[in-house]
Amino acid sequence: MKNKIILHLCADIGSDTKPYSDAGYTVIKVGIDIGVENFIPPENVHGVIANPVCTEFSTASGFHKTGDLEKGMFLVNHCLRIIKECDPKFWVIENPASGRLKQFLGKPSLAFLHKSAIKHIPEFSEFTVEDDAGFRSLCSQGFAKAFFEVNR
Repeated sequence: MKNKIILHLCADIGSDTKPYSDAGYTVIKVGIDIGVENFIPPENVHGVIANPVCTEFSTASGFHKTGDLEKGMFLVNHCLRIIKECDPKFWVIENPASGRLKQFLGKPSLAFLHKSAIKHIPEFSEFTVEDDAGFRSLCSQGFAKAFFEVNR
């Protein structure tokens, strides 16, 4: 699979693309060190998984947020630019179904939620997260593997 490239945008952890890495695909993680705004994709990209930061689109209560939709769309628009440039076989943009991103991209066709503590989810034990936001960005490995199976 080394000739199949998967781009993982806005990714520093890589839980969404682990099944691809495990299967031998070339996974390029474009995280904070590179920045999607600076990234020019290679040729022959097979798939794109994008995880733009959801803070600006969140409707959750109990934490301080600015709700700056223009700031939030900055990353989303760069993800969309990269997807358009690649014209991959598949692409997905992940964001909470209850958030405001659907106002811009439409209603999601699939959504899933995470539990509130990493210690309760053994499948996440191999991933290192620094904070709550990192934990919330983890992708269920069952979902990631099912997604991989459908989008080889």
